[in-house]
Amino acid sequence: MKHAKKNNRNKRRKTSKNKKAKYAKFLSKIRSEINTQESKLKPFEVIVLATMSSGKSTLINALIGHELLPASNEACTSRVFKIEDLDVQKNFTARLELESEKTGWIDVTPEHLMELNNSSEKGMIHIRGDIPSIENFDKQLVLFDTPGPNNSQDKSHGELTKQILNDGKSGLIIYLLNATQIGVDDDAQLLSMVEEAFGQSNNHKDIVFVLNKADQFDEEDGESLKGIVSSVSNYVEKHGFNTPIVIPVSAHAALLARKRSNNLPLTRKENRAFENYLDHVDEGFPDIGRYAKSVDSISFDLEAASDEEKVIYYSGILILEKLLENKVKN
Repeated sequence: MKHAKKNNRNKRRKTSKNKKAKYAKFLSKIRSEINTQESKLKPFEVIVLATMSSGKSTLINALIGHELLPASNEACTSRVFKIEDLDVQKNFTARLELESEKTGWIDVTPEHLMELNNSSEKGMIHIRGDIPSIENFDKQLVLFDTPGPNNSQDKSHGELTKQILNDGKSGLIIYLLNATQIGVDDDAQLLSMVEEAFGQSNNHKDIVFVLNKADQFDEEDGESLKGIVSSVSNYVEKHGFNTPIVIPVSAHAALLARKRSNNLPLTRKENRAFENYLDHVDEGFPDIGRYAKSVDSISFDLEAASDEEKVIYYSGILILEKLLENKVKN
């Protein structure tokens, strides 16, 4: 009897393992088919431009939902990062694409990316994974994170930026401005570079100006974010960009909220910052994005939202994501 029971248990285990194996194989096949189909989508290429310390990597990390790209006050990005949005691939993989060959795909962490970034080999870092805030429809979102061209220690950064601007493939440029440093010479030079690459005939319909660190103004102290956005609009118009789209955001607020939503740990300093952002919402300053210029706002139910959702809305990033998703749809 005991022997029979043992045999039955073994049979059930074997059957269960077989079912799991078949299910895993089925999922793998489905994912492979979706990946193949997704790879056939026409890419919608977005170049992300900014001078150093504008928060470019923080913005992209906020879109991804965790800190993947290296970010600090130093010049982190020394080469082009290509980030391909694959909706079905939940983990992120990367490879270094050299001038003569491509390395194999590996699962990546920020430490791996830093190692690839610091490699002496010349080439682009290609990253694949799901950007959950954007769904790919008729096109596939591809972000290009470019090195800050104003790095005085490495003039090749400016040449890399010129090269990617002049390849003519991009569908959109996201130009990130530091709200606390408007009108500096480095931005003037980069704006001239963009203007030279695209010319007046384009009318700059495919350029979006994202005003980062917009949370660092105190409305109660007389610092008007609406006035700042208007000044930025006038500033870029003087550089030849007609009727610009300007979206104020706090990439830092969005990143912290998304990390919490994804159950990722925050430091004590980050937790304090998150609570401060939440206080702004509760005190009657529900969103930075309400001051966006030349782009539609979005509706949002604050009463039904979680604390994380409130801070994400407050950050203004949802307006940028809606714009990106509409571009991918059309």
